[in-house]
Amino acid sequence: MLAALDHPNITHDWFTTVLLRVSGDGLLVYDRWLIDSGGVHLATQVTGTVVLEIYYLMYLVSFMMVFVLFARWRRDGWLKVREHVVYDAVLISLTATLIGAKAAYIFIYNPDFYFKEPQTTGEMLHRIFLNWSGMASHGAAFAIVFSAWLWWLKSRAPVVHMGDVGCTAGAFGAICVRLANFLNGELYGRETSVPWAMHFKVKNSHGNALYVQGGKWFEQVSQQQPDGSFFKPTQPYHLGYELIQKSGDSVRHIDPAHVPLDLQNAWLQVVTSPRHPSQLYQLVLEGLLVFSFMILMRKRVKRAGVLAGIFFAGYAGARFIGEFFREPDKQFQSAENPMGTVLGPLSMGQLLSLGMLAFGIGVIVYYSRRGRLISEIPMWPPEKPKASDTLTSDPSETAAGSVGKSTVVTEMMRKQ
Repeated sequence: MLAALDHPNITHDWFTTVLLRVSGDGLLVYDRWLIDSGGVHLATQVTGTVVLEIYYLMYLVSFMMVFVLFARWRRDGWLKVREHVVYDAVLISLTATLIGAKAAYIFIYNPDFYFKEPQTTGEMLHRIFLNWSGMASHGAAFAIVFSAWLWWLKSRAPVVHMGDVGCTAGAFGAICVRLANFLNGELYGRETSVPWAMHFKVKNSHGNALYVQGGKWFEQVSQQQPDGSFFKPTQPYHLGYELIQKSGDSVRHIDPAHVPLDLQNAWLQVVTSPRHPSQLYQLVLEGLLVFSFMILMRKRVKRAGVLAGIFFAGYAGARFIGEFFREPDKQFQSAENPMGTVLGPLSMGQLLSLGMLAFGIGVIVYYSRRGRLISEIPMWPPEKPKASDTLTSDPSETAAGSVGKSTVVTEMMRKQ
């Protein structure tokens, strides 16, 4: 089981997905170059708070696609909205995604980390906005639907038709986000012996690497301990794992059950046993296939709302399948439940996907029968009538008014 591919962040010291840090010394770019008042220098140490990494950059790329699709499909006449509505839609969907995805992760996937540990308000905000926690796609989908409903209540905008475009961009976003998951070495798969299996670094919910020394487990922390080390005891990893020792560019894999005597007191980093690179599976299933199918169906769908339903059902079905290869979230793992499932063999992601699948099928059925024909949707918002048009809108009234004015003028001339 020791023979497997190593994720790049295990093998290569130059590999990082952190794009920008802020420290007391200045800005640290790609964990390589320090920018301060004296210019640009090679960094001697990696410190500071992460403010931009590849995961959140991919969210930005996804919303650039939202804007591209809205603008392009509006210009070709398929999307019946005026230009300024494109900006409104992008802003609303961006805000809903960020709030919904983060809130779902906090309240559904990892409430203990945010609410059950002693913390100050500042620490809470740091955990929400600047730590390694993730975003829940199911929460993003719910928030977008809810915000679209509120928008419709306020303005009667054609949010269902706009949702077709937004959901297509959402499928593209799944490609970006799953790629970021792979590059970060997170949300990896279950144990396997397939030839393309990979080792990934093991991290705790804080994003800190795990180490073993003399059979004791430790996690890396930011404050120095009394003995001079930067580690403290932590709970053991419940699923299969291996140990590595790095020396320069070489990586030595060690079976934790048979640690050589010369390494008994060495710091050995914990990595996973060989795993499915399930992030790439999900990239293909949830992203590439769903996105391609929606692009193919856009000109074939006749009624607004059907394309959005295809996304909800397609993404949920693909996510349900992908979860069989992906390791369930660590928050649900324990010594009694090492796999981390929440209902029999099903993970939390699969349970949420079942609800999303039912919603998507319902949307397809409803709008296939009762949705507005896209060809008949009027431009929104409608143009306001001009003042001159209002004054001359009724020809009979205009004619009557002219006759009345003529009579008055004639009468005045007669009196003179």
